Amino acid sequence: MRRISIIKFFLLIAIFQNCSVIKPQTDEEIEDVEISEFYLPAHFFKKVTYFENRDSMNIRYYSQFLTKFKEPILFNYLGEAEVYRFTWIRTFHYPICIRLVRRERKIELEYRITDGMGGYNIGELKTVKRKSISLEDWQGFEEILDSANFWNIESDIPKPPDGDGSSWLIEGYKNGIYHLIERASPDEKEDIFKIGKFMIKLSKIKVMEGHMY
Repeated sequence: MRRISIIKFFLLIAIFQNCSVIKPQTDEEIEDVEISEFYLPAHFFKKVTYFENRDSMNIRYYSQFLTKFKEPILFNYLGEAEVYRFTWIRTFHYPICIRLVRRERKIELEYRITDGMGGYNIGELKTVKRKSISLEDWQGFEEILDSANFWNIESDIPKPPDGDGSSWLIEGYKNGIYHLIERASPDEKEDIFKIGKFMIKLSKIKVMEGHMY
């Protein structure tokens, strides 16, 4: 049975060996940009002795999925919007990406889903949907971020591969500051789980019982 942490090695050995120079992105570019670069800054990921090149492999791993989602790069974004993105990769279920954007009083959520299984293949982009979010729902999201102290959460807490599971990545951009947190198969009591779960609730994506992991 495949393990999602180990699969990162096999999926990514030959991916993105020649990445183009990353260019800053403005509000106009964030919705529709050609993507062929690494998506995450290296300094957010720790090196560990038991997982050689773990930091670079994680960056390539998530970049592969986000490229397939046709998502913009957030860490070099230069626009005025406040942006949060949840990338959710489960071993046996389709990969999901949810992006929440606020521009003054206009708040929108967009989600993208492929037809693959995260631990076996990425699949092809099959669903792209966008919806407006109420100010009340946005305030509920802010409360969860504040409760979690999102901007100060440790980005990366490595742990050895321990079986099938999931990868959770949440990125945020606000007032020129970018932050990310990444966890493998987080417990429902962890802050990243609470933030991701709320974003799924806002999206109204149907997740069957037992598939939230």
